[in-house]
Amino acid sequence: MTTWKHGARGAWRRRAILAGLLGSSLATASSIHAQAPRWELNLSGARIQYDSLSALNAPSGSGLLEWRGSKLLGRIGAGVTGFQNAGWTAHGAGELSRWFSPTGSTGPLHLEISGAASGSKHSSGFDTYFLRGNARAHASGSSFGGWLGLGLAHTRTSVDPASVRGVIPSLGAWARSSATRFTVTYEAPEVLERRYHEVSTSLAYSGDRLDLTGFAGWRAAPSESALGDESWLGASAAFWLRPEAALVVSGGRYAPDVIQGLPGGDYVSVGFRITGSRARPVPEPAARSPLLFTEASATRGSIGFELPEARTVEVAGDWNDWTPEPLSRDSDGRWVLPPGLAPGVYRFNLRVDGERWIVPEGVPSSDDGFGGEVGLLVITGDS
Repeated sequence: MTTWKHGARGAWRRRAILAGLLGSSLATASSIHAQAPRWELNLSGARIQYDSLSALNAPSGSGLLEWRGSKLLGRIGAGVTGFQNAGWTAHGAGELSRWFSPTGSTGPLHLEISGAASGSKHSSGFDTYFLRGNARAHASGSSFGGWLGLGLAHTRTSVDPASVRGVIPSLGAWARSSATRFTVTYEAPEVLERRYHEVSTSLAYSGDRLDLTGFAGWRAAPSESALGDESWLGASAAFWLRPEAALVVSGGRYAPDVIQGLPGGDYVSVGFRITGSRARPVPEPAARSPLLFTEASATRGSIGFELPEARTVEVAGDWNDWTPEPLSRDSDGRWVLPPGLAPGVYRFNLRVDGERWIVPEGVPSSDDGFGGEVGLLVITGDS
């Protein structure tokens, strides 16, 4: 594991890595349940009290770009954080997730493979990177679900060229009711042949103009570890002044990172967020009853949607492997799906004027697994 140096040089190095970690987490904490394509800009000021170090003031700016499909999620973020008498740190992070549905697109079982990378560079030339890969199996219903997974992690810093690897088995469960969602996670990372046990929880609420998220956790360290048992908690609130702008306030404590060897600390942050599309920590409930059509309707190509203001409309769904294809209008002005869909259950979205992915008005929708929604369509045999 990374060994932290003592003295002034060691202090700013610790600050540099923690700055990148905190800045990235503040920028992306609420972006899990996002619409795609989506962008976000954050400007904030934080006061951070690291363990055994004096407090620092840290203004930062960061950006986020996200693309979401029903089978793929991509996210990339970057930012710069300044430090009181300690230079600056540039930090970046990227994530890519791929989903599979062995029981069908509307079935309860989904498999996920994901990878994430992050890194930071201090103004003096110090740098660090962190890689993690995950494989998970999810089982979910409309109001509860769970997962079982295994992760592999790899990290290195320019302070200590020796790399550190970790194996992270995990399991978790979630439950939601209306505008709230509760999640509990258990992880057991093994680092340098030492096994840690970690339990964390989160509770989120999303209203018309307010998003709230609280978290807490506890980790038990093995007796041979230099780290003792740790606990942490915190909360964040986003007050939406407009649909595209919010005031964000957060604070709490985070625990030392056993894989990267980073100390813990306390923080409080106040910031302003601008986004093209609000990302709710708890998406609005969606109906799950599919739209019913007969095979004869599908063969004639008579399944259409009224979007009178649209100039162009594309469709992506289960039947075309989510590859956007243009739609044409019929004599009534409706945008019509391609003819010849075989009987079955389909998920789909429409893209309007090359920008917005939507579920057409009046079409029942379903959670897409990323917190967004997709339309549901069922083609039945002729009666």
